Amino acid sequence: MTSINTMMKGGKEKPPDQPPSSIRVGEQNCHDIDDDDSSYSSDDTSSVMSSLSEKYRRLEGLRGSGNQSSASPQPPIHFINSSPTKVGASVEFEDDKANMIAKLMKSHGQVVSLSLVERSSLIKSIIRLSQHVPGCVIRSLLDDISRDRKEKKERVDRRRRRGNAHHHKKSWKSRRRSSDSCETCEEEKVYDGDQLSSNESRMSPGQRSIAQLVGKSTKSLPLSRRRQSALLFVDISGFTKLSTMLDVDSFSNCINTYFQKVINQVGSYGGDILKFAGDAIFCEWRVSSHESVQTLEQCVLQAATCAADIVSLCSDYTPAPSRRMSKRRSSTLSSSFRSLITHASVTSDSSRREIALNVKCGLGVGHMAGVHVGDNMSRREFLMLGDPIDQVAAAEAAARHGEVFASPEAIAYLTKMGSVRGDWKSNINDGLPTRLAVRGERFFFPKEEYAPCRGIGLPCEGEKLLRHFDDFDSSELNWLKRMISLYVHPVVANEEHESSSHVKHETDYDRNVAAAELRNVYTCFISPKIDYNLTGDEEKDQKLFHRLNDIMTITTRHLDRAQGHLRQFILDDKGVVLIFTFGLRGSTFPNMIAQRAIPLTFTIVQSLQDELGIKVSAGATFEKAYCGVVGGVNRHEFAVLGPAVNLAARLMSPKHNSDVILVDKNVRLLTSQIFFRPLPAVMAKGYADPVPIFQPMKISSDQQGSRWGHAKKKFVGRASEIKQSMHVAKEMALNSVTSKFLFVSAPSGTGKSSLMVQ
Repeated sequence: MTSINTMMKGGKEKPPDQPPSSIRVGEQNCHDIDDDDSSYSSDDTSSVMSSLSEKYRRLEGLRGSGNQSSASPQPPIHFINSSPTKVGASVEFEDDKANMIAKLMKSHGQVVSLSLVERSSLIKSIIRLSQHVPGCVIRSLLDDISRDRKEKKERVDRRRRRGNAHHHKKSWKSRRRSSDSCETCEEEKVYDGDQLSSNESRMSPGQRSIAQLVGKSTKSLPLSRRRQSALLFVDISGFTKLSTMLDVDSFSNCINTYFQKVINQVGSYGGDILKFAGDAIFCEWRVSSHESVQTLEQCVLQAATCAADIVSLCSDYTPAPSRRMSKRRSSTLSSSFRSLITHASVTSDSSRREIALNVKCGLGVGHMAGVHVGDNMSRREFLMLGDPIDQVAAAEAAARHGEVFASPEAIAYLTKMGSVRGDWKSNINDGLPTRLAVRGERFFFPKEEYAPCRGIGLPCEGEKLLRHFDDFDSSELNWLKRMISLYVHPVVANEEHESSSHVKHETDYDRNVAAAELRNVYTCFISPKIDYNLTGDEEKDQKLFHRLNDIMTITTRHLDRAQGHLRQFILDDKGVVLIFTFGLRGSTFPNMIAQRAIPLTFTIVQSLQDELGIKVSAGATFEKAYCGVVGGVNRHEFAVLGPAVNLAARLMSPKHNSDVILVDKNVRLLTSQIFFRPLPAVMAKGYADPVPIFQPMKISSDQQGSRWGHAKKKFVGRASEIKQSMHVAKEMALNSVTSKFLFVSAPSGTGKSSLMVQ
């Protein structure tokens, strides 16, 4: 038997005289591989060879034992275009394959090493992207790949059975002559048949499989799945004020340190973070036979215990530098952050509460539907619908800082697992939420046999995902990365696809902090006025899902044309909400408010009304905002935070908006070609004084027909400038001048565009 130590060292072994014909690499037999006498000089190549050899030995049981009993059948071995070994194959046959690996590594070590490095980089990229996506979305994509593999295996088995039945009719001698060739042809024709087009038949097996999978995914949107879940809404307050007091690095450090404390609790109780809604998060505990929490009562208990721990640990939190921050970044913390911490340590309790972060929670339970909307080219979003959304909104509204309130439905389930203190029975009769905890004190007590589980971890952490990726081929990994990218904010997805995004940082935490910045951003909230409640009638609910998908596709269609970014499509306490922006990396343009943002807002509102018959209210602002990742190390999202963002949400709300578009003064000042109707000022979080607001009137047909407007018959002034411009134009026309430049320079708003149109 070939020495494994020799193979690991890259030693040279004489190949067998007659290697099995079924061992193939592409179209080349193992004895055709060139034997290179040179030894390895690269440490990387040697380590790769040692790793592969060790893995092969571990998986196939080749531990240098010399002989192996024929009573212990060898597991099937799948190599590149090779047939599986049969039960009871000889040790020499396995030895030949081990020898082939050593020769491959010796002759092509650099290529294999490069391939492994690329694969490792691809897997790391997938894990980074998956941290921006709910665990249930990752699981659904992994299920798609598993389902595709299962269907592929069933097709192989069917063809093999048909082939065996056909050959059984032949004579023993003819079967003997054709057995070797049939076995090879069977593998090569696995993907042939009526299911594949002529183009697909020319693809490699992995490419064909994923091509079919992508085709199925394209036809299935919107994709929905019903579930029973406990839903927890965690609302954090204090970020808006801090954003006006700290620089971007300090603010990013502050909010992500705080979010990490919350996410640690959610992860330890096995919750799945569905959405980051500004400075709040939605967490889910779903009934699943594959998880440790398998009943709805257990889900409610897990969520309630998690919420109690969150308000106990995270209430009245004073900002401080994160322990995860590297020494280099910690040393560069701004003076504003250090002075804030010093101020908090020496001032009175009332002053300290003004800069403290606080949290409150609302708990609900019931039937929900997870809906994937969008397309397979531009953008996808995952939506949660169901009565628990309204339950957690009502419970959170009843809570104050440091409190947890639960809906009557959640209390009913919780009492089955133990006792609840207080007048919860009358609250259930009146349909009111009940308080479960306040800071360090709890008002519910589970029975011993129903003690909540801890230490479960987030559903799709990096280590868990790595176990899935061990046997994925490159086509499956590339497909998975592309699909996950559709759920991720465009800024993150674009940077991940670019080589510049792979700049090495000391930690993942430093990577997220380094990407944060303050930018002038146009933020628009759009609220389509539709009934989003589930009815239980499958036909009616499917119509709702398709309506939501239509809203998504119409919005992304116009956003792609204008090169704007969809921040989020969400269903929360404000109803169905779309948020899009201009001004982030990749969507910043000259005169973008007047030429892109406002016209696009009108276009989306008008399209939703004309194509779907949906009335819409919208609020838009333009101001500096925090742009970057918010959340913890293993679960986060790209967000835009700040007073202007809160103001845009307020302008969209029914309290101030009756199905029109409202904007702030900055948008009004940057859009001089549209008439704005002034409205009474409003008070908004993060603003000391009332904020002036305006309603932009519909763009005229003249303005829609031309980007800069039309020439006017009566144009007063600028005679000398017009004469000079015409002189240059005539000179070019008469003398056939190849090109000339005419620069028009003047302060903003003085009429440069109107002059050039004339």
